[in-house]
Amino acid sequence: MTNGNGVDAVIELDLSANGKDYPNILRPHATVVVYGMSSNESTLPTLWLMRNSITLRLFLVYDLSAADRDSCLAELSVLLLNNRLIHVVGRRLPLRDVVSAHELSERGKVIGNIVLDIG
Repeated sequence: MTNGNGVDAVIELDLSANGKDYPNILRPHATVVVYGMSSNESTLPTLWLMRNSITLRLFLVYDLSAADRDSCLAELSVLLLNNRLIHVVGRRLPLRDVVSAHELSERGKVIGNIVLDIG
């Protein structure tokens, strides 16, 4: 997807499952915004992260202030309007398979988004 250049930013659903792969995904000076993890502790390639000046930002989505939420929504709206968000769809499933979709997400075996079709 990036021709071996890596990405500037990742919005991370599961630091515990995916952190080990950052050397294969990120470019130097990238930012990872973490809003989820599947275990209490994560093993990370910390020396590689430091040598490449990677920024990790962890937050609890339920703890966002109203101002931060409004700011995020405004920025996301601009990105969406300008087709600047790139989504990798790893699997598509019909809505009736929502349980399977959740289980796939928990196992961490799908690279990209798991999309449920509602129509």
